[in-house]
Amino acid sequence: MSDPGNARILDLRTIEHFKTVLVGFGDSLRSASMEAESEIGRTINWLEGEVIQHWRVQIRKRQDLVTMARSELYRKQMQGSEKDGRPSVVDEKKQLDRAVRALESAQRKLEVTRKWRNRLEREYALFKGQTSGLGTIAERQVPAAVARLDRMLLELEAYVSERSGTQADLGELLARESPDSVARRGTDPSADTDDEQEDGDEDGPDRDPAVDGGGS
Repeated sequence: MSDPGNARILDLRTIEHFKTVLVGFGDSLRSASMEAESEIGRTINWLEGEVIQHWRVQIRKRQDLVTMARSELYRKQMQGSEKDGRPSVVDEKKQLDRAVRALESAQRKLEVTRKWRNRLEREYALFKGQTSGLGTIAERQVPAAVARLDRMLLELEAYVSERSGTQADLGELLARESPDSVARRGTDPSADTDDEQEDGDEDGPDRDPAVDGGGS
């Protein structure tokens, strides 16, 4: 287990893979943000440049139709009839009524379109304010993190090159420096000291001068 605040990097390819994923995340975040803003902008332009303009034109045309229908009704009312002196104006009144209803419909649709355009502009402003942090992440924080990972990779590669010469030996190098690995290999200094003491005890009686002297 590594010490607090230290990291045991066993494979530099893991950092390289993480850096690639981080770059992809930044690109996706930037692309999604730009696409959303572009789509909202196109919708606002469509409402203003096509839909609202369409109903403005329709209102002018239908106002002309109302004027023509009224003129036709007035002209018919002024005409005399040889039989009863009062011509029928039923068709002219129906025509005028249709023209007025069409004009009112166009005016309502223009008003509704303007309301939706204004609401969308307000929502767009809120959207930009709420997602400004994402833009900062994509434009500043992600590139800064990628640059830091690049520096980290360079430093680790230089360290590996100085200590073992190859990246493949990094895991072995760290394992060799680990206290746990020393114990697993049976190279505990205390164990060697005990073995030497036991060997000394076994050889001692054979060299005891007192024993030798008694035998003589």
